[in-house]
Amino acid sequence: DNAVLFVEGKKEKIVKALTKPMQIAADELDYEKAAKLRDQIRSVREIQKKQYAGGKVNDVDIVVCAKNNNQACIQLSFIRSGLNLGSRKYYPRHIEEQSESDLIQAFLSQFYLNNKKLKKYPAEILVSHDIDEKTLVETVIYEKFKQNIKIKYKVRGERAKWLSIAKENAALDLRQKLAINENLTKRYKALQDLLSFAEPIEKMECFDISHMQGESTVGSCVVFGKNGAIKEQYRKFNIENITKGDDYAATSQIIRRRYMRLIKENNILPDLILIDGGKGQINVAKKELDELQLSHILILGIAKGPSRKAGMENLILSIDNEIIECDSASPALHLIQHIRDEAHRFAIVAHRQKRKKKR
Repeated sequence: DNAVLFVEGKKEKIVKALTKPMQIAADELDYEKAAKLRDQIRSVREIQKKQYAGGKVNDVDIVVCAKNNNQACIQLSFIRSGLNLGSRKYYPRHIEEQSESDLIQAFLSQFYLNNKKLKKYPAEILVSHDIDEKTLVETVIYEKFKQNIKIKYKVRGERAKWLSIAKENAALDLRQKLAINENLTKRYKALQDLLSFAEPIEKMECFDISHMQGESTVGSCVVFGKNGAIKEQYRKFNIENITKGDDYAATSQIIRRRYMRLIKENNILPDLILIDGGKGQINVAKKELDELQLSHILILGIAKGPSRKAGMENLILSIDNEIIECDSASPALHLIQHIRDEAHRFAIVAHRQKRKKKR
């Protein structure tokens, strides 16, 4: 029982007991269950971090690298005045044949030497893998910023515990990311087959409308590529000059504004557009695309089915408003639902922000 293990202080056993079912859930595409288990693991880790960083120590940064083939995770943790202030994760691209040491060295140079926002350096940087240019980095930081810093690889006691936990966290995050990427690839392939696309789907955009009884109407656009969400391309739209609660007019406006902008800036257009709505929303979106000479882009509507239950949605294609039959367990449907839910979440956030500004 995990509660007994927790009281006995056997937190590593708890983590191991939670990790396997989390991975099974991810493999079975049960992302909600996997996310809950992941959050439980992180909660245990947070308690460990607070315990391990309880003493009075110098300011310390911890940089660790976990690597699996051509994927890597670098985790940077911050300990200030004995308190663990959390961590950041980075997933370097194009790592090819670089070793963990190479990746850490490149990260140290980029983060500590070329980071203009960094005003103060820690007294120590603990690293999971030794690096060749350790002395050089220390010297450059001192000469450039007049701050002494020591990069340490072999440590004992409390610092060894911090380093060990950081390494395990980075490895766990990398495993999660690899599992998600693998399942995402399967989902994209299932969607490609469902819609009879000749080529892989490279880019999708999904739109949603949010308002409160017609007030403060906003639209959201979320963008997904083959590696998942591309959050820097997300956009929100303040909807103006429409009849309150007219979702058709709102949909028409955001489709027109979005793709006029992409055409003007010569940006990459999506292979597929998802709309949280039925035939009415599809028709007004299709009309806007036709006027912009983008009728080749397929639109897929996600409409509530007769029972209006989650998982029982109707998928409607813009080609003759054809309803696609899709099993509720289909990976393609799970992908569509995930993207739709993200568009809904982003629209609600934008709507709340707009209402807050009006107060």
